[in-house]
Amino acid sequence: MTQNQPKIDSEPIIRLFEPADAEGVALLFREVYGDGYPIRTYYNPPELIKAFEKKEIIPAVAVLPQGRVVSFLACYRSAPHEKVYETGVGLTLVEYRKKGLSERLMFFLTQNLSRVTEFETIFGEAVTNHVYTQKISLNVGMEETALEVDLMPAAAYAKEKSAEGRVSALLLFKHFPKTEKEVYLPEHLDGFLRDIYRGTDLPRKLITVRVKPVKSRESRLEQVYFDFAQVNRLTLWEAGADLPDRLHAVESGVRERGGKVMQCWLRLEHDTVGWGARVLSDQGYFCGGVLPGWFGHDGILMQKIMTEPNWQGINLYSVRSEQICKMVKEQWETVK
Repeated sequence: MTQNQPKIDSEPIIRLFEPADAEGVALLFREVYGDGYPIRTYYNPPELIKAFEKKEIIPAVAVLPQGRVVSFLACYRSAPHEKVYETGVGLTLVEYRKKGLSERLMFFLTQNLSRVTEFETIFGEAVTNHVYTQKISLNVGMEETALEVDLMPAAAYAKEKSAEGRVSALLLFKHFPKTEKEVYLPEHLDGFLRDIYRGTDLPRKLITVRVKPVKSRESRLEQVYFDFAQVNRLTLWEAGADLPDRLHAVESGVRERGGKVMQCWLRLEHDTVGWGARVLSDQGYFCGGVLPGWFGHDGILMQKIMTEPNWQGINLYSVRSEQICKMVKEQWETVK
């Protein structure tokens, strides 16, 4: 060992996060990302502890015997349904990489999450500037169901210089309830969505629906804008007659803020989904795929990219993910 090589201490212990780990988590984020990670909770120990106590964020950590946190992964609520948890925010100190810690943390969390909280679905947003997270997600039994195009700016990975251009994310799900559900597919997206479902083990009765006149005048929309990522997210709970005007107003506001990506989540629980999906497509949104269990019932992702997507920057691990990317790109080409 040369003088400048980091000293590797004894084997890290994999366990659930404890409040005493919060300072070490903040230090790990600064060491790996500098000050560039967009979700500030992980830099703020009291905030992280509060989120853990409310079961909003449930992390697992790899910790050295003396208490230093060298690897981290979390399950956290980010979907409309509280029993859906996202797995992500994985990072490892440089000198402890290539030791399988991320994969061990993923297996540990998926096996032990039920000890901490009730859940029905876990999913991951696996970035596509590398394939490592995709591989781990598949190894714990997740299935690819959607692609979020141009989700993150290259600036999020500036310290490690691992991205040129915006970075897309592959969505992978593991949905535990195996009861059959009726799912309504908008007619103009029917073939695409059936192809996605065909590659899963979800027990679904797929029903094609045409555009129907809507009964409600007002749409029920929720909106969140992520400044650093330049991403706007809408949840469409109910599509009303005012939806075209509401979407135009949202887009104007997003463009004024310098937004690059607009996303919208729709429920597949009702036969009225055809109207909402048709309006979105008419305004330049294209379908990214299926969101199993997203609302307690399935949903779909619609998305609009303000500039030419960084398709060439997408790296994929599996044949199925490559097929999904190809189909999503074909969807984009119909509305560009």
